[in-house]
Amino acid sequence: IVHADFFVPERDLAKIRVGAPVQMRADALTGRVYNGEIELIHTALDPKTRTVETHAEIKNPGGLLRFGMAIRGVVQTGAQNRLGLRV
Repeated sequence: IVHADFFVPERDLAKIRVGAPVQMRADALTGRVYNGEIELIHTALDPKTRTVETHAEIKNPGGLLRFGMAIRGVVQTGAQNRLGLRV
């Protein structure tokens, strides 16, 4: 398991929740999708960026994901709704 930190814009906070499914793709690992879920949503809003730091736990079979890799992802926010992320 690896931890991914990302920042959610204030306008999207009501769409996410702890336990929501997350799918991540690493730029360096083409074609692979890594699944996980939101573990923590901080309570403090950054007044300059209007975002809230959020953490997800991502399954890392084979151990290919590494600290510092550029990854992109989506959070499932409902039946057919998704929130795009850049981590």
